[in-house]
Amino acid sequence: MNIIRRLKRLFHQFFFTTNCFFNGEYTYNTKESEVDGDNTKLIGINHDVTFNVAFDDAPYFFMSKNCNSISQLVLNGHHPFYVLLSLKDERHPLLYFLTTWVKLCCVSDSKQFNDFMSVAKILWENELSNINAYKLNYQFGSLPSFILFDMNYHNGEVQLLINRRHIFYVHYILRCKNTMQHEFMLALMAWCIAESNILSQVNLQKMVKARAMINTFLYNLVDESLASLEVEDAK
Repeated sequence: MNIIRRLKRLFHQFFFTTNCFFNGEYTYNTKESEVDGDNTKLIGINHDVTFNVAFDDAPYFFMSKNCNSISQLVLNGHHPFYVLLSLKDERHPLLYFLTTWVKLCCVSDSKQFNDFMSVAKILWENELSNINAYKLNYQFGSLPSFILFDMNYHNGEVQLLINRRHIFYVHYILRCKNTMQHEFMLALMAWCIAESNILSQVNLQKMVKARAMINTFLYNLVDESLASLEVEDAK
């Protein structure tokens, strides 16, 4: 990794630890057209996480397991949100996002961190179960480069803000089929709704911090993948 990437990563980590609650003015833009494409080169970075579907009556949407030092993402085929998805395609951005979640949980042994992620997962999954009751409301906003999504209120309604400059959006989401892009946006919309419905300030802070951690880790993971691809292409 060159010195510029190292400096950027240090900045991202510093910004996250000191400014989890980013507040700023957002510049709204009209929705851009979605383009189908190929993102297969970026998939390899998460192939060390295996993927499986279980049909369970429990309320979880996804869970992570670790067996013989191999991390595994398990999706619940009976969950209402899973039924809506086209997750048979391994290029689905939600699969990448969830395997990133699994990898993030594997690299941390902090009890406080695990508490943040556990609370966020429970509250997010609860809204994913009710996703049919909400409409997708999103706009492209001006956010720090390493933040993929944030939430806002517009005309009294919860709104998902997407950062079109985030490298996961540029190099991955835009290359997915329109259906997969829409489903991924729905999942992030459910996260925003979950945050908006929290009554406890303690739980709200945990979920906001979990969002900041997954945003930053996702950025770093894609950046590492791009760095590897650049070296391979240069050979």
